[in-house]
Parts: sequence; C-alpha cells; structure tokens
Amino acid sequence: MRHVKLDFPRFDGSNPLDWIFWAEQYFAYYHTPDVDRLTIASVNVEGVVIPWFQLLQRANQLPTWSALVTAIELQFGPSLFDSPRARLFKLSQTSSVVEYYNEFLLLANRSQGLTETALLDCFISGLKDPIR
Repeated sequence: MRHVKLDFPRFDGSNPLDWIFWAEQYFAYYHTPDVDRLTIASVNVEGVVIPWFQLLQRANQLPTWSALVTAIELQFGPSLFDSPRARLFKLSQTSSVVEYYNEFLLLANRSQGLTETALLDCFISGLKDPIR
C-alpha cells in the first residue's frame, strides 16, 4: 500500500483541540515514537505560541508530548468553566439548519456520555417549530 504524504499541522494558538487531534492523527499514521513528538511539534508552532513554547521548554516543563498537550489545553483551550454540554442543551436554531447543525456538531463532539438517542432528541428539540 502506498503511503500518503501528510503535512504536520501548524499551530498558532487558535483551535487547540483541533490541532491536538490532527497532530495525534499524524503521529498515529507515521507511528511516531513519543520521544520524537515534542520535537516535531516544536518546529510547527508559530506566532504567539513560539515564545510561550520556548518559555516552558527553558523551564523544563515540557518533558513529553503528553505534557505539551496538557499545557496547550490549559493555555489556549476552552475555559474550564465552559460547559459544552450545557450549551448543547440550550442550543436553538436561529438561522439556517446548516448553521445550527454545524454548531450542534461542535458542541456534541465536546460533550461526553450522551447516547445517540439523547443527541437526536436534543438536536430535534433545538430546531425551529415549523422544521421540528
């Protein structure tokens, strides 16, 4: 089987959870050992992430990829007080169905422990009355 060449994603501080997902997919595809993951990530940061990364590295606070993931989630990720599940339950359609669906997917992806039936009920209940 031919291998597809994947580019490692660049990280500028935006969409940290997406970046972590893409990076982990890259590492899984190339069977990248944990010892190499931090180095690969370090050459793919840009903007405000560079001085932040350098500061943590100089302070020896990034010994592993796992430590970097945790640090990124804390620094650039959603607030610990953000509750995607609560926002999902309150979500209602205000514009097109496509926009509502996209917002629903984003929140549902970040919500844990909901069954498919519960997600379907939640989605339907948030639709405008004529569409529901």
